[in-house]
Amino acid sequence: MYSRKLLKNNKNFNFKSNYIFKRYLNEVIDSHSNYRETQFEPLPEKKPIRVSFLTALLVKNVNSEIFTYPEQISLRYDDFSKWIKPIEIYISSCVHKKLDKNEILNELRKLEVFRTHISEEYFGLTLSNTESLKLIETLSSLPWLGTYIVKNHISPLQIISKYGSKSQKMKYYPKIMNGEMIPTVCVYEGDRGTNINSIQTLVMQDKENSWLLSGEKHYVVNGVDSNLFLVFAKHMSSKMTGTDSFSLFLVERDFGNINCTNVYETIGRCEIPTCTINFNDTIVPSENIIGTPGDGFNILMEYLKPGQQNISAQAISILRNFINILIPDILQMRHYDRDLYQFDIVKKTLSEIIFSLYTMESMTYLTSGMIDEYEIIDADLEQILTETYCANKCLKCIQAGLQLVGAQSYMNNKSYLKAFHDAIALTTMDINNLDASTYAAGRIVKSIGHTMIDHIFKKKIFSNILFIIC
Repeated sequence: MYSRKLLKNNKNFNFKSNYIFKRYLNEVIDSHSNYRETQFEPLPEKKPIRVSFLTALLVKNVNSEIFTYPEQISLRYDDFSKWIKPIEIYISSCVHKKLDKNEILNELRKLEVFRTHISEEYFGLTLSNTESLKLIETLSSLPWLGTYIVKNHISPLQIISKYGSKSQKMKYYPKIMNGEMIPTVCVYEGDRGTNINSIQTLVMQDKENSWLLSGEKHYVVNGVDSNLFLVFAKHMSSKMTGTDSFSLFLVERDFGNINCTNVYETIGRCEIPTCTINFNDTIVPSENIIGTPGDGFNILMEYLKPGQQNISAQAISILRNFINILIPDILQMRHYDRDLYQFDIVKKTLSEIIFSLYTMESMTYLTSGMIDEYEIIDADLEQILTETYCANKCLKCIQAGLQLVGAQSYMNNKSYLKAFHDAIALTTMDINNLDASTYAAGRIVKSIGHTMIDHIFKKKIFSNILFIIC
């Protein structure tokens, strides 16, 4: 196989690295007779740097390229379509069955889902933003699974991929791919939430090559099953103060003195309960710091940034599934001796819901396509507005649909309430509308300010002179 040849010929790997990958290949590849190592065509070469559409629009510049037809389908698209087709078929077969969570996850490992978001250098599958969205949308037909792939795979791997060392990637990537390790990010601390000034999880130097970690993290997604925790902690050292006093650690459950308490089966996500993880003088090796000591603050800020939570694809899938349940029921219902669908208000509501789904899909894939197409593009504003719109619009449409169905949705059909719970989780557990709105407003003011500063300075030159003198 390609990976075996690469492993054999790559002289950059040391003996320990060779052992890790050989072990992984033997355990995963040889254990599945139907295993196939997928290789995609390389991603298309990106176009030069450009300003994002909304940023340009704010200063009265409209980029007409945004309205052109998509480019011709590439070989890469064909490869991806063939790869994801069996996943779509399998997930569709699971929707109306009560299957064990581990059974589904094991089947997805055979279909190479957990190779995604890992570089080909480590025998993974690098996906574009659009391909990643499509994968999440497909898996979100089972809403808990969409949350699982984001919280227990994509988000942790994005952090490790960007900030982790080569030795950390060699050690943990194979274990994550074969299911031996399930990662999750530990951020929240009780009623203090993500307030960086109130972090009480502390770390201190134990020996020359280890650290002592103590504290507790709340609302850890799937912390019951996870055994690799990405923990943000504060140094107990007078030499490290302010934002430089935080670090991020890779903590294995096997390090000891770790226990799980306060397990909550969250509404709509019973398969992946949240819990509190307690660290009681857990010894963490120095090589398990992600980045360098003091890098934790910048990593945390990027992780918490609105628009980066992969919510849009989940919202699209939840609303589409809801529509597929709603319309057949509407066609069978009667109201005042008339078919319910014949009322104008019903037609109007259904058309608005379907149109909302179209706008959600259009915004999401247009934004991801922009990011994929250009080498460097600051599309933070587009991502924030798209993610917030999709989450809120999904919830609003489901509420409108439930009002059409009436008491039947509450009394007889659990699918309706489940869709409502799944949608409300997106706007409560996964994003904060206040943070998103504030961040978006700040970005807009910043973009306008860059072009208006000279005009404002000239208009109020006397006040500016006094300010400079003072």
